[in-house]
Amino acid sequence: MFLSVQGFASEVSRMSVVEFCELHPYPFLYNETSHFAVELELEHDKVLTLGSGPLNDIVIQDAAISTQHAWFTFAHGVWNIWDNAPTADTTVNGMPVHPNRPHTIAFGDHIAFGSFDLLFIGAEAMHAIVANLVEDGVVEKIASSNRSTVRMKLLD
Repeated sequence: MFLSVQGFASEVSRMSVVEFCELHPYPFLYNETSHFAVELELEHDKVLTLGSGPLNDIVIQDAAISTQHAWFTFAHGVWNIWDNAPTADTTVNGMPVHPNRPHTIAFGDHIAFGSFDLLFIGAEAMHAIVANLVEDGVVEKIASSNRSTVRMKLLD
């Protein structure tokens, strides 16, 4: 099975770990259990949206994720997450993210959207994770599309 973010372009190329590292310099959201990963490809002073609705930049189909759940910003070297509504139930390291207010995040933070838990990590950490998964035989193939999707084919 391929683990991926729903809604991204279907044009996928297979790649080596070295190619993966060269093509993915931005931070990632990573689920340590399922090995789900998505790169936060975000330019300075832009917004990256996350939710279950098809118009989001990151679409995650999970019961814990609302249609327009949260968004990320990056400005002046600082990453922030914004919760969209009081019912969105977003936490960082177990602390609630207050609706419509920035919450600064740092590499190593655990971000939970309801029961869906993701680790915010730098590109170098994600590169090491991918290399270890390939070396340990957990991941058979790595694939990437033109929209920050990372797909890792897990061995059965």
